Amino acid sequence: MPDEDIKKLEKQSDIATAGKVGRTPAGFINTITGESLKSVTAPQFKIPTPSAPVSTQGIDITLPELKLTKEEGEESALSKSIREINERLVGAGAFKRAEEERAGVPVLRKEQEDITARIRAIQAEEKAVPLQIQQEFAGRGVTAGGVAPIQTARLRELGIKALINSAALEATKGNLTTALDQVDRAVATKFDSIIEERNIKIANLELLQKSPEATLADKNRAQRQIQIQENLKKQEQAEKDKQEEIWKVGVKYADEARKTGTFKSIVSDQIAKAQTKEEALRIMGENLPKEEKIPTDIETFKSFFPNVNVATPAGRQQYLDWKAQVSAAERKPE
Repeated sequence: MPDEDIKKLEKQSDIATAGKVGRTPAGFINTITGESLKSVTAPQFKIPTPSAPVSTQGIDITLPELKLTKEEGEESALSKSIREINERLVGAGAFKRAEEERAGVPVLRKEQEDITARIRAIQAEEKAVPLQIQQEFAGRGVTAGGVAPIQTARLRELGIKALINSAALEATKGNLTTALDQVDRAVATKFDSIIEERNIKIANLELLQKSPEATLADKNRAQRQIQIQENLKKQEQAEKDKQEEIWKVGVKYADEARKTGTFKSIVSDQIAKAQTKEEALRIMGENLPKEEKIPTDIETFKSFFPNVNVATPAGRQQYLDWKAQVSAAERKPE
């Protein structure tokens, strides 16, 4: 395994340094010579700094007041008078609910509440993690330091889930900047510590390669490992970029579906779990309303006369005659 090779190289460097100062690896003193009294500088290896997982407790899950959009609220003098008549007939409250239903407002609210319920569940699970870890490892003789990485990993995954759900929720409120910020935080939480650890491994291998105590064989092995680690780093960066694109498609879907009143939290979740950007875009496309294309005059003509070829003179003349008849029929009498 690459990591095991790195550890072997580091250990060999420590043994070589120990021999120079008159000690065996176990720490017993050898014969002291003039050579062993010379100052030796051992490589100062770097170690990763554990990053604290993002907390889910501060995520905003408040929902905006139910209301129509500006475009939906604008009324002409005629529509205003019709509204006033309808309000008198069926009651203002019932008429308002009907209008909100038509605009998709209650549907959106239900989906928003589904997301907030999901975030609340994640927050509750986050609080329960320490006790779960304690119960799982009770009686196994595992130290607090031994379970700390496991607890951190679980909290990190919960934090990522909460941030992605929060991004969708903010997009349904029209807060695109906040939604994209949540995506950035989720991406950083998932990948930054991995890439940092990879960079530290590369830096330590470079220290080994430059160490005067390392043998030529050690330096060659270190060089091979540096190349391996660099390739892994490129793969991790590509995975990070891909995940960011997928989650941003989710934000775009939530924003577009909000405008059309067709947002569904389950679709948002499917996009977040997509394996590629193309898959995410496909899911989004399948769940957004298609734009209705208004047929051109020629398309309408072909629907009535499918066997007529408008590329021929006779066909063009038949099309012009038909269009003149349609115009005459649509012309209002004076």
